[in-house]
Amino acid sequence: MEITNTQIIEELCRTLLSQMQPVPDFPAGNIPVIEAAQIMHKSPDWVKAGMIAGWFPVGVVIKDGVKITSLKQYQEIKGRAEFVIFPRKFWEITGYRWKGSGLEERKS
Repeated sequence: MEITNTQIIEELCRTLLSQMQPVPDFPAGNIPVIEAAQIMHKSPDWVKAGMIAGWFPVGVVIKDGVKITSLKQYQEIKGRAEFVIFPRKFWEITGYRWKGSGLEERKS
């Protein structure tokens, strides 16, 4: 996947903005895909596709012990995928603070 200048600038802006405000505490564990989808008003498949393709970088996709970084790689490796959504990264990207199952709060 080729990274564009726009993507670099967007990531830099997100990083800088996240450093300017206090970082809240996050609960242990990962956000379930279904909850991330509900928060975003999208389908679980949208969240998964974004994580696989890299345009929704809120966590990692692991399949058969391998970190997935492209749709082609996802299709080539057999087995069930694990989608790990990190609460802090989700907050940095979306502005929602996940407090645990079913609870979220928009950044102030």
